[in-house]
Amino acid sequence: MIGLFNFYKKNSEKKIVELKEFLESETNVTLLDWESPIGRMDGVVLSGSERLIIKDDYEDEWLSFIRNASIPIIGICFGFQLICRAFGAVFERKENIKELVEVSKLREHPLINGIPDVAKLPESHEEYVTAVMDPLLPIMASDYCIEAVIHREKPIFGTQFHFERSDKYGRRILKNFLKLIEQ
Repeated sequence: MIGLFNFYKKNSEKKIVELKEFLESETNVTLLDWESPIGRMDGVVLSGSERLIIKDDYEDEWLSFIRNASIPIIGICFGFQLICRAFGAVFERKENIKELVEVSKLREHPLINGIPDVAKLPESHEEYVTAVMDPLLPIMASDYCIEAVIHREKPIFGTQFHFERSDKYGRRILKNFLKLIEQ
C-alpha cells in the first residue's frame, strides 16, 4: 500500500486524481494527510505543487517527516524539491518551464533502470535545484538543473520531472520504485 500526500493548492482534485490513477495502475494507493497513520504504508509519494520552496511555501513538519522517514519516499517535482530542501540543496528561481526536456543519466541506479542515457521527460516548474549536499546524490540532470536524486543511506528518491506524465518512461520508474520498496 502506497500513501500519497497532496501538496497541490490549485486544481487539486483533478491533479491528485490523475496522479492517484497513475499510481493505482501498479499498486494500491491511499490519500494521506498529516494525521494519517503512516505505519500501514509500504512507501510514500510526495506530489507536485505550484507552491514555491524559495518563498517558504511549505511546513517544517514536511521536512522533518522526510528527514526522519522510516519508509521509502519518492517525490515528484515539488515533492522532489521538498526532499532537496530537507537536506540543504541550493535553489534558483528561473523561467517557468512547461515542456519536454532532455534529461541525462549521471550514474546508474535501480530507480532509473530501463530509462535511456538521455530521455525527453515532462517538466513543469520555475524553481531549479542547482546543487545538492550529502547525503543526497544526483543521478540525472538536464541543462537546467538536477533532475533526480537518491539518498545515500535511506530509500528516499525524487525526480524534478513529472514521471507520472511520461507515457514512455513513467511506468518504468514507478515499477522500479515499487521494486525498491520490496527490498
